[in-house]
Amino acid sequence: MADSAEGLARIAAAFVRRGVNFVAIGGWAVQAQGFDLGYETEDIDFTPDLGQDNLERIADALEDLGAQTMYRGLVLDIVPDAQGLARTPVWTMTCPHGNFTWCSTPPASTATSSCSLPPTPSASTPAANA
Repeated sequence: MADSAEGLARIAAAFVRRGVNFVAIGGWAVQAQGFDLGYETEDIDFTPDLGQDNLERIADALEDLGAQTMYRGLVLDIVPDAQGLARTPVWTMTCPHGNFTWCSTPPASTATSSCSLPPTPSASTPAANA
């Protein structure tokens, strides 16, 4: 894997080459604007335009990157297509250049502090008992 900063820049560049419309969010975006966080971020977070054409460009870029899905620390040989990207709000991915996350709903719009999946319902929650 490339140096973290260089690798993350390569990930972003792959999406730019495919003409993907997105906004970078999180630590990498802050550092790309020249702010010092006091640490080097290890991943890059994106919020995409959810138009069908854009989702297809994202899927193409994921293939270009050799991306794989990450779930709870496991790397799965799953690469979402445009339909999968549209159906699932968060995709955590890895590729030879580093790790990245697609979050279709930016954190500020959901009142969460990070781009992450909602918690799994526990046995004590109404959703789990339905």
